[in-house]
Amino acid sequence: MLLTVSERMALLSILPREKGIVTLRIVRQLREDLSFSEEEIHTLELREEGGRTLWRADKAEPKEVSVGEKATDVVVAALREADREERLVEAHIPLWDRFVEKVNAAPDPSPQPAEVDKATPQPVEVDKPAAKPAGK
Repeated sequence: MLLTVSERMALLSILPREKGIVTLRIVRQLREDLSFSEEEIHTLELREEGGRTLWRADKAEPKEVSVGEKATDVVVAALREADREERLVEAHIPLWDRFVEKVNAAPDPSPQPAEVDKATPQPVEVDKPAAKPAGK
């Protein structure tokens, strides 16, 4: 998935810091994939000033980041939790659109029950009572 510098920063800010071990391993890998290399830091002139992270937008290129199914689940859960707690900021909107709306739009992969033709009688299997033992 191609992510902009702003999307990467926003995603890094929303990932959970405390969860179960499996989730934390997924989060750790995702954080590494989202992070900035020394070359990117130099090229973008990435810096912090007055509590804000700044960079040269004219040099910013989207980065391909692998976000698997489980990582997507973690991101969606984190965004939904932040939404419930009203902690989302404007920078999270593109992430919401990419992750939560995408999940909501996806067809349900669970198998659906087959349609039954109600006009045609359907066979019914009935349990027969067990035979009584002889002599009783």
